[in-house]
Amino acid sequence: MKASLVERSLRRAMNVVGYRSRHLDTSIGPMHVIDRQGSGELPPVVVVHGLGSSAVHFVPLLRRIAPHTRRVVAIDLPGHGFSTRLDALDQDVLRAGVLEALDQLELPPSVVVGNSLGGAATVRYSSERPDRVLGTVLLAPAGAPMTPEELQALRDTFAIRTHAEAVAFLHRLLARPPGWTKHVVAVGIRRTFSDPVLQSWLSQLKGHDFLTPEEVRGVPPTLLVWGDHERILPGTALDFWQRHLPEHARIVRDEAVGHSPHLDAVDRAAGYVIDHARTLTPQSSP
Repeated sequence: MKASLVERSLRRAMNVVGYRSRHLDTSIGPMHVIDRQGSGELPPVVVVHGLGSSAVHFVPLLRRIAPHTRRVVAIDLPGHGFSTRLDALDQDVLRAGVLEALDQLELPPSVVVGNSLGGAATVRYSSERPDRVLGTVLLAPAGAPMTPEELQALRDTFAIRTHAEAVAFLHRLLARPPGWTKHVVAVGIRRTFSDPVLQSWLSQLKGHDFLTPEEVRGVPPTLLVWGDHERILPGTALDFWQRHLPEHARIVRDEAVGHSPHLDAVDRAAGYVIDHARTLTPQSSP
């Protein structure tokens, strides 16, 4: 998906306020990251966005986290935002892009935050790079196995062909959709999800693309946030996480958010990340 006009405008504004936008060469092509030094003592925070989103949509979250942490990073997944444009997406491409780009940053052990598809990518990254992940925050994570009926319902949700369908999608995505501006946002949503590469990837999802119980049981200290207004993923997804997350993991049900907590209530989402990072940081003696 080519970066939209809104995303290009957001990147220009982001550069003005001190965020570095750059590309890292990988085996699948250039991967885009946003990077900024923080002014706090908590470990670095890395953010991975969801399907159809991009790193720039998380800048308001990063701005609230940066004063508390040593560094903030957000990555554009392959085929998204300003990362390389691809002819096809699959799990191998997603894995290679995330691993190779983050490896080049040579970050110390960090807190990795993933929303939706980025949640599944976060779990897999923590499995492959356990020495680089101090803990994870999963915001409405995708990746739980689905029945054929649930998977088809998900595909139908993202099959957005008209303006009315884009507006309806916003009502499903957010706990409280915006007023008249939803019609402006809907234009970008319709454009994003009409991308043939994205739709082809959705159409080809199979059982082996989902997370396994073993992958979930192996996560480092984890906080999972699930909104009471979740209307994108099926309820069985939360059941999967509840059954298979290790005992050290904590699940929070938030009555104020839906599938995108960073859009519904950015201060609350930032608070979850900061508080979880504090639990992972040794406290100095008084």
